[in-house]
Amino acid sequence: MMMVTNIGEQLYAVAEERETMSELIRLYGHVEDYEIQVVTRSKETIWVSANIRYVEVDNSGYFEGTLENITKRKADEQEILQLNQNLDQFANITAHDLQEPIRMVSGFLGLFDKKYGHQIDEQGKSYIIRAKDGADRMSILIRDLLEYSRSGNKSAKYEPVDLNHVLDLVHQDMEIVMDKTNAALYISNSLPVVEGAQSALYRLFLNLVSNGFKFCRKDCAPEVTVMVEENGDHWLFSVRDNGIGVAESDQHKLFNAFQRLHRREEYPGTGLGLVTCKKIVEMHGGKIWMESLPGQGTTFYFTLKKAEELIRPVRMDLIRA
Repeated sequence: MMMVTNIGEQLYAVAEERETMSELIRLYGHVEDYEIQVVTRSKETIWVSANIRYVEVDNSGYFEGTLENITKRKADEQEILQLNQNLDQFANITAHDLQEPIRMVSGFLGLFDKKYGHQIDEQGKSYIIRAKDGADRMSILIRDLLEYSRSGNKSAKYEPVDLNHVLDLVHQDMEIVMDKTNAALYISNSLPVVEGAQSALYRLFLNLVSNGFKFCRKDCAPEVTVMVEENGDHWLFSVRDNGIGVAESDQHKLFNAFQRLHRREEYPGTGLGLVTCKKIVEMHGGKIWMESLPGQGTTFYFTLKKAEELIRPVRMDLIRA
């Protein structure tokens, strides 16, 4: 840790960028954990985390604070980022390579049944149906595993995301299911803009809404309601359904991979939907939990940070003194 008393002399960086940081300090009074790359007096290029404040004395002022050398941490982060990118690439290639033969198996089984089904007895037909069902389920599992692996990708581009647009997309994609089951989707009139990865947030809402439609009671049409309210520096969202509900003793299981509470014949799925939602919410700095009663429906709650102008890590071009 080293003391900083004169930004102009001790942080060797582009003057314009240095002035930008100074303006932020004047505006907010301080910066905390502000990551920049600088050159020390000994000509060494390092990454530092700056905690600097503005001190006013006798109608004038100066900056003071501390710098922590985080060069090793940044190198470790870069290595992890590269490993994650390699894993993502591997997952995409593997998923594609696996999907193709499975689609071929399912397709040829369908063609075989269509052309020669009349020549096969009932037991033979049941074998074909079971084999095709297995291939189709494997295809869905690969897709869900790929989605799960992508859901925790912290290297994804973050940008302002209008959740009104996201829910419009969810509504469009669920229209066929809604028409088929006479389901209803109610959405809060005005949803906020948040900072995040749009594709991941889309999957989050799509998974929760589709779950509400899937786990419906037999005696009434499914209804899902999406609401939001302010909660300090976060938005608190709720996705409520009128479905079968979940016993309290089983609720903790649902956020674990491959956990299922019902037979596949009753409610299809791979058991990866909610654990994917959990990863997406946590990736965006929030938390997710649920409240439910058997026969009375389920409400999923989760928080997302409010979009605001934050002091972000900035990599500066260097001026070597």
